[in-house]
Amino acid sequence: MKRADVTKNLYRIRILNPKVCDSRSFRVKTLSGRKGIKATICCPDGKFKRGKCKIGTMIQSVLYERKRFTKTQAEKHAKKTFG
Repeated sequence: MKRADVTKNLYRIRILNPKVCDSRSFRVKTLSGRKGIKATICCPDGKFKRGKCKIGTMIQSVLYERKRFTKTQAEKHAKKTFG
């Protein structure tokens, strides 16, 4: 798992290379609104047809709100939770 990318409001930790995903399938879902954790999900390349993922989506990256996490906390949580 790589280190967190830092934006103005978020730490983003990639779980999967985005190249394995169909570019039309990316979505952001809230994992825990109370804790400030979201995930970018996607469908594997070749499995996204007519706006639907035929086999189920997977987590591509995890997003942590900077106002609730430090970079170290985000990296530790991602490693513990998403391996």
